[in-house]
Amino acid sequence: MIKKHPKIAAFTIMDLMTGMVITSIVVGMVFYSFAGLNKQITSYTLTRSEITVYRLMKQDLERQFDHPYNTILSLPNGFSVENDSTKINYVVEGTRFIRQNGFMTDTLSETFVDMKVVNYTNRKGETTPFVASVAIQFLLANQETTCLFSRKKNQTDDFNKQLIDGV
Repeated sequence: MIKKHPKIAAFTIMDLMTGMVITSIVVGMVFYSFAGLNKQITSYTLTRSEITVYRLMKQDLERQFDHPYNTILSLPNGFSVENDSTKINYVVEGTRFIRQNGFMTDTLSETFVDMKVVNYTNRKGETTPFVASVAIQFLLANQETTCLFSRKKNQTDDFNKQLIDGV
């Protein structure tokens, strides 16, 4: 009589290979999803960083233009904000918008596009060195953004203008 060996329940090599292939496909899909998510988070973080820097720069310039004792003068490549104790130059170098204060230089934006400085005119129609408004364009999150900063006129400005004009 031939002795039959009892069958032992086990996985074959083919079963193990199939399991490994399916597992590697699932792991690859999960890795791809996490890589895409990481790319989105990095892009979002960079965009938020650009927006934060832009908002800080905008608030700084608004504060400079709103301060009643600041004198804003035009420069060949920007403008200067002066008062009794400080002088700050805002200038353009290529695509960079820079703030220079004494020995310190800060890059406010790396994505500068264009700047238009409008000066006051005197009663004769001649342009004065005093800045009335500044329009600055930046590339923010791949979109052009324009900021307009203007001096708010008050009685002191009118009186100073009359003194300068000699009226």
